[in-house]
Amino acid sequence: MESLGFSVNRLENAGLQVMENAIRDFGNNLTKGGIGFFYYSGHGMQVNGHNYLIPVGVTIHEEKDVKYNVVDVNEVLKVMAGASNQKNVVVLDTSRHNPFARSVGSADVGLARMEAPSGTLISYATSPDSVAADGEGRNSPYTGALLKYITKPGLTIEKLFRKVREEVYRYSGGRQISWESSSLTGEDFYLVPSERVGDASSDAVKTPVAISAPTSTPTPTPQPPTPVLRPGKNQDDQGKTGLINNGNGTVTDQRTGLIWLQNANCFGQRDWITASEAAKTLSGGRCGLTDGSVAGDWRLPSKDELNSLIYPGQNPALPADHPFIGVQLGYYWSSTTNANDTSVAWVVFLNHGFPGWIFKTYTIYVWPVRGGK
Repeated sequence: MESLGFSVNRLENAGLQVMENAIRDFGNNLTKGGIGFFYYSGHGMQVNGHNYLIPVGVTIHEEKDVKYNVVDVNEVLKVMAGASNQKNVVVLDTSRHNPFARSVGSADVGLARMEAPSGTLISYATSPDSVAADGEGRNSPYTGALLKYITKPGLTIEKLFRKVREEVYRYSGGRQISWESSSLTGEDFYLVPSERVGDASSDAVKTPVAISAPTSTPTPTPQPPTPVLRPGKNQDDQGKTGLINNGNGTVTDQRTGLIWLQNANCFGQRDWITASEAAKTLSGGRCGLTDGSVAGDWRLPSKDELNSLIYPGQNPALPADHPFIGVQLGYYWSSTTNANDTSVAWVVFLNHGFPGWIFKTYTIYVWPVRGGK
C-alpha cells in the first residue's frame, strides 16, 4: 500500500489492546482527510447478527465473554464515519469457521451482512453467512486476488473488486464468491488512475490500517496445481492406469505404493480426533476388508497423500473409472495440521481437489490409507 501513497500502520498477531489502540489511531489520522483503507485478515465471527474480529490469544467460554475479548467491526465503521473524510474502504478476509461456535452456542458461520455507512465500501472474502477458503500459500485466494489487481491502473474501486470476485470464483470452482456493500457516491474512485500509476489520488492523504492474524507476505494469486499425468498412457486414458483394485476391499495406487480403503465412505463424517481414532482401529472384517490387516495398520492420509490420489482442478477430482466406492464430493480429512494453528487441519475437496483447512471440531468425511511413511 505504501507504493500507492498510503501511510500504513501494519500489525501482525495482535492482541485485543493493540488492535483497539490501532483502530483509535486510525480514526484520529483520518480526521486529517483523505482516503481510509482498513484491511483485516484472520479469524472472525458473528454472534446475534454482529460481526467481530478475534485477536490473538483470546479465550471465550460463553457468549457473555464475547464483547470483552473481541473487536466489534462496527467500531471500525464508527471511527471512519466520525472522521468525515472523503472515502473509506473496509476489507474483511475473515469469513472462516467460528472457532468459538460451541462456546457461544452459535451455529452461524462467516460474517453477517452489514450496511456500509455513507462514503464507504465494505468488501468480504465471501458472501454473508458463508465460509471462505484459506488456500495453501501465505495468502488466501481472496487476498491473493486482491494483491494481483490492487496496483492495476485504470480500475475503479468497484471494477477492482469485481475482478477480485471473478478470480476467487474461478479459483474455487464457483464455491466462493466475494461480496461488497457500498454507499460510495460522486465521481469514479480509483486507487491507481490510468494516467499516474502508483498515485491513488491527486493530493489526498491515504491512511490505511492493516491488521493480520497470520503473518502475511504478498504473493501472487495461488493457482490450482497442474494435474500430473499417470505414466504409460496418454491423457485421455490416464484414469485407467495406476489404481489397482486388489479384490480385498483395498485399492493400490501404483504411482505411490499407498494402499487405500476401497470404501471411501465407510466411516461417514466425523470430527478430526474421532476420524483419526477410527482410522487407527480399522482392521480386516470391517468396511469390506478381507486383506488381513489389523488395527494400527491404517491411518488418516497426509495432505500430500490425498493430493497424490486426485487431479486438482478436475471436476470431479477422481477419474470417472476409479475403482473406489462410496466417494463423496465433499471434504475429506488429512492428518496434516496447520503449522500456525493446531486447532485446524487440512482437508481436500473431492469436487475439485483443492485443499484448505477446517477446524478439527467439524465433521468431515474419513478415507483411511496404509503404507508409505
